[in-house]
Amino acid sequence: MLLHIDTGDTAMAEAVAFEQNRRRFTLRTLSTNLVKGYATLWKPLNPLFAMTHPEAYFIVNVSDEFLFLTQEWDTLLQKYIGYYPDHIFRLRASQYRSRNYNDFWECGFAPDSIAFYTRRWLELSGDWCPCLGPDSFQQCIAFYLYTSGPLSTQQFSRDIAVRELRFSGEGISAGLEGRALNQRTIINNRAWFILMSHAMQEEARRRAMRLKSHIIAHQVSKEATISEQRAGKYFLVASEKTGVSAQKIFYGLSWWRITATNIARIPFLFYYLGDRRQKSKSEIMFGSLVLMLATYAPSGVMILEKALQWSASLRQKLRSHNVNAPALSHHKEGPSKQVLPFNAWDNIAAPASDPETSVNPTVFSFQLPLVTATHLSILLDTIEATAAHPEYVEVLVPESDAESFAQEQARRKLRLRPIRSSATNECDIRNTLFNYTHPQAYFVVFLNEANRFETQGWDSTLLNYLSAWPDHIFRLRASAQRFRNYSSIQECLLAPDTVTFYTRRWLAIQGMPGPCSNLSAFQQCVSYYLFTSDAFVHAPTYRELALPFFTLSGETDAMPEEATLLSPQIQQEAKRRAMKLKASITYHACLAQLPDKPLSLLDDTHGKTVLMQSPDGDLIKSFSYR
Repeated sequence: MLLHIDTGDTAMAEAVAFEQNRRRFTLRTLSTNLVKGYATLWKPLNPLFAMTHPEAYFIVNVSDEFLFLTQEWDTLLQKYIGYYPDHIFRLRASQYRSRNYNDFWECGFAPDSIAFYTRRWLELSGDWCPCLGPDSFQQCIAFYLYTSGPLSTQQFSRDIAVRELRFSGEGISAGLEGRALNQRTIINNRAWFILMSHAMQEEARRRAMRLKSHIIAHQVSKEATISEQRAGKYFLVASEKTGVSAQKIFYGLSWWRITATNIARIPFLFYYLGDRRQKSKSEIMFGSLVLMLATYAPSGVMILEKALQWSASLRQKLRSHNVNAPALSHHKEGPSKQVLPFNAWDNIAAPASDPETSVNPTVFSFQLPLVTATHLSILLDTIEATAAHPEYVEVLVPESDAESFAQEQARRKLRLRPIRSSATNECDIRNTLFNYTHPQAYFVVFLNEANRFETQGWDSTLLNYLSAWPDHIFRLRASAQRFRNYSSIQECLLAPDTVTFYTRRWLAIQGMPGPCSNLSAFQQCVSYYLFTSDAFVHAPTYRELALPFFTLSGETDAMPEEATLLSPQIQQEAKRRAMKLKASITYHACLAQLPDKPLSLLDDTHGKTVLMQSPDGDLIKSFSYR
């Protein structure tokens, strides 16, 4: 543990000396006068990094507010050592660990504040940061790393979310109020526009491309060389012995684009910072402009205080005159033929949260729309050989040869269920199989006949994910693309998760798995619309978890039917399903907060909106899927 203390702080020096004598880990200190206040807290981090033990593998920057809650967290992290052979990656452990970033501003207000970086990552970066915000600056590096090749099947995403790690003490400005909070807000806003400036963003991208260059060099050859051309703003990866053509990896960013983006967002600063407390557009603009004035004016704190007092006074007058809008707005149109009621929980049995106490439990439902008897037998062999509890598994297949299936059923520990179907195409067969899913099944997986299970005890690992969210609406990513971040619909079609464990509720709320043959690409679009529906918020609706230690061979890499999947009808349907999922998630949250207030969900297909209403017809919330 490396700790910075201020020069001359004798009380802290005595405290450290006391702790050093009674701790089993190494505690070393760095004493400087670099810190002049909150705005310069980042400066000791770079010399602290220079003190890092040469054999250290993971490095983490924490504040004194963080508390470790997970027992044996170190043992948990040790299994990730060497996860990538080039040792360039980081483990995300904060409340934002599963967040998908689509805009560089998101990296500023919702970074991974607790991330374990490999030493190699930070060595190639040079140091922690050149400005306030080591976590946000490093998040920008990760952002530019995985967005460097958006329309490629290979994405350089080196972030791994570690779900098992738990901490307390996350957050900023805890306990501050009044003038102290206003002063901190001004400092943060100044630091924000330094971080988002073209110079800092280009430096973040330069470091990201340096990481990418070393990843590529490691894949090409041990003899590969890397050089930087500052004038041309690119790295050159070359290997003469292998005969591979040299690659130029550019890191330049448009000054006009970055600067214009920053200026255009100033009037709506609160919105783009993820702060939705200002309800109306006028309030957002007023608050944003006051904050900018206070940030750069000599008497900024006084300006901010006066603005807050005036705003509070105006709100009080509005309340006294009863002119504020009611909490619920009446949906005047009322139900029509186009408004179809649906309930997120109808016809969906409660999940088997504890299979050990269930009678004949079925947790996993594997469904194979297209399969031959020979390949089916081999696939079932691998499932049974690697599963700790094969009796928790059912496998649904279309029935073609009753005699051969009867022989397979007799010798299996898992349940093999041949389903009769008159359907002729893969999409209809898959939907038919889903109709026969065991009512207790928690996870549903669609496989192809070439898949082979390789991870021992995979089912025991997945049992830890039961009820990862209390509404049971999520999916587990297990394909080669499991760590990929998606920033466009085209990426969903180009590189979807082809092996995914869907919760039964994820699919049942939608009605059927998919309206087209390429299910994985379609469901990737559904997930994309779900987590991009509220981009600039601190907690977007992201319901995906990657399985880092799950191995399955035989993945398909066939290109999707882009003409069909990119059609307005299919994309509209994907977004409609995403909003049904989001409405169901919100519905569940409302039930938890107001259990005695019955609500209903309506799908207004005419208005292309999912509605949440009270029994009196009052509109609680709407989710547009236009």
